[in-house]
Amino acid sequence: MTALSPTAKLLLVTALSFVTGAGVAWVVTTVGMREKRVASAERTGAAEVAEILSSVPVSAPVPVVPRLMPEDSEIPEITDALRASFAGAADLVGVELSATAVRELFEKPETQVRLLAAPEPAVEETKAQIKLLPRRVVYWRPGALVPANLDALAVAWPGLVKDRPLGLVIDLRQVSASAGYEGAADLLSFFASPESTLFTIQELKMAQRVFRAGRQPLELPAGFPVVVLVHGRTLGAAEIAAQWLATRRGALVLGTPTAGQGWPFRDVALKSGRVLRLPIARVVSPAGQDLGKGPLEPDVIVVADPVEESAALAFVSAGRVEESVAEVPARRQQNEAALIREENPELDELIESQNKPGPSGPPPPKDVALQRAIDVIEAISVMHAGPVSTSTPIPQPTKP
Repeated sequence: MTALSPTAKLLLVTALSFVTGAGVAWVVTTVGMREKRVASAERTGAAEVAEILSSVPVSAPVPVVPRLMPEDSEIPEITDALRASFAGAADLVGVELSATAVRELFEKPETQVRLLAAPEPAVEETKAQIKLLPRRVVYWRPGALVPANLDALAVAWPGLVKDRPLGLVIDLRQVSASAGYEGAADLLSFFASPESTLFTIQELKMAQRVFRAGRQPLELPAGFPVVVLVHGRTLGAAEIAAQWLATRRGALVLGTPTAGQGWPFRDVALKSGRVLRLPIARVVSPAGQDLGKGPLEPDVIVVADPVEESAALAFVSAGRVEESVAEVPARRQQNEAALIREENPELDELIESQNKPGPSGPPPPKDVALQRAIDVIEAISVMHAGPVSTSTPIPQPTKP
């Protein structure tokens, strides 16, 4: 797709505020605009909804407390690990690693050095989900970055393009931290020239690894919009893929800032029981620029409640992504014609809803980030359609 310049992105999000009526709480970082909406959904399929929600693991909110800092007893172990395999070890040559200097590394996001309270449990690898949503937007959740999941897109794409989709949403919110960079390169091959260099991994004591495009590209039309969904738990290979798509193919990134841990890392168990997460290699672009060095700031920020987001992603895993983005039915509005006829559509709708039997239980959770991504793609399609022709008569409202 054609890369969007900062000016084009600014115009896009400005147009988006006019094209989309109801939205979710969102912030456009480039213009500082804010918009809020409160959404409600009709209660349907309560039993199935409750069954899915009961299996959703509760996600903790993004912590606002400072990062964990090393204790004095942990400094010697951490110092040895930094000297042996830290990706930035070259910058430490001749530097005395005092306790203060070591702690400063944990305070700088760009170093990617972290302390974990305990080893992280293994994450179940998710399957790919590829669907054409009702609003003619292709949704693709790669899941685990393995050949079988990526092959699924290559197989499905020819059939999807027959329906002339408006754009593509790539959901990188459920990619495991253990995902390999080979998988990220495989994913990016869909959007790169064959055999072109995608990125290089430079490790301290090993020869650099060059990753090239090895798939047939999708050959997207010029201007075909791609939106990438990320959040604060997007890290590692997925974080590199998101930044590459944004910088090299003009994709719009939507969600919340990523974890800022895009480089390959190794978890080192400390005697204290805590874990040192240490970046062991750098990822650089073909031009030699660092990729994934710090958190990736989205073009459009959408803040979602972590528990609601987990519930929505569970619906995606259950193959019910359409329900997580279903629009709320339009309300009947009072108007002049109804007043003349001595009618009240709002009151009639309220009475109907009270008399209509329906299942009780929680409504399907809404994926606010995905809803906003679809709004963005529709806004881009409107911009590409161009202005309305002056030769086309504009319908005039008729009086009752």
